[in-house]
Amino acid sequence: MVLNPEWSTSILDAPKKTTVIALRWLVVITCAYLLLSAPETLLAENLVHGFVLLYIVTGLALYFVPERVFDSSYFYSPLVIFDTLAITFSLVVARQLETDFYLTYFVVIIICATWKDPRWSVSITALISLLYGYLLFYTVEAVTASMFLRVPFLFAMSVFYSYFVQLVVAERHLRRKAEQEALRDPLTGLFSRREFERRLEIEFARAKRYRRRLSLLMLDIDNFKQVNDTHGHPWGDRVLARIAEDLQRQTRLSDLVCRFGGEEFVIILPETDLEDAALVANRVREAIKQRPFRTDSGPFYVTASIGVSSTTARDYASATELLTGADKMLYVAKSRGKDRVETGSSPAAIPIENSLAS
Repeated sequence: MVLNPEWSTSILDAPKKTTVIALRWLVVITCAYLLLSAPETLLAENLVHGFVLLYIVTGLALYFVPERVFDSSYFYSPLVIFDTLAITFSLVVARQLETDFYLTYFVVIIICATWKDPRWSVSITALISLLYGYLLFYTVEAVTASMFLRVPFLFAMSVFYSYFVQLVVAERHLRRKAEQEALRDPLTGLFSRREFERRLEIEFARAKRYRRRLSLLMLDIDNFKQVNDTHGHPWGDRVLARIAEDLQRQTRLSDLVCRFGGEEFVIILPETDLEDAALVANRVREAIKQRPFRTDSGPFYVTASIGVSSTTARDYASATELLTGADKMLYVAKSRGKDRVETGSSPAAIPIENSLAS
């Protein structure tokens, strides 16, 4: 069942400490009434009262726990386990093991734990509670106070467990989202430098082990500072974002396009030799320089310089050396006039007239 973002956000936006304490009091009070109203228990009366008092003290103790602690599953997960044990203990002591109520209680827990949308789990368990109450009151001749408490007990448990399951699901979602965002550059949507370095190590190790081809492109936007100085930083961001689109459009799904930093990009090309990598680089370079950026003061163009390295051209000892090789070729491309691809032997490319001056 898919979570409803609006509903779950409104619930989880409430202070966790306040909500957890309120729900826990609901459980504590319900368990206390269940125990105290039981016609007979497995323990002596003074031990039952002692347990109830101890359970109430644990509820009071939560008021002294710092607010920030309630944001961690490392705190409320053990709390839920403790409460589950306390609830089960209460049912056992109150001799509910011998009734169908004990099985219904576990059905409620299973539903709450497996149904990810708390609205549905609460609704279904509420129906189960009502159905159970209906069957109870119409099949049992003498309904005791202990039996009467079973219906609200089931509903209280459903609300309690649904909330904590929702907390765990939301925390996992936020953790996965944070992990994904850490892998991506927020401006271009490309993989970040950290992910690039991780993947390059993997691809290089694979190429080295199985003697496969692997090439790397390092691209730098020519005169990018002049774009920012002339048209402003918002246009600089647009240039970066659109070049990222061009790079993805001109490469394969198996290639990895990353923003290396600033106006530099890198592309990992698995199963690609130096010659094919140079073709890809020139295709990318042409795609970038042929698309104008239109402003109120007229269009402008940008160009890019690209350095290429490949395991088919040299026996690199490490992924770092492969990256350094592409970086050196990029430096050569810059020093030889920009708007060109360098592999160590590639000819100079002629810049277009409308590109920004060096």
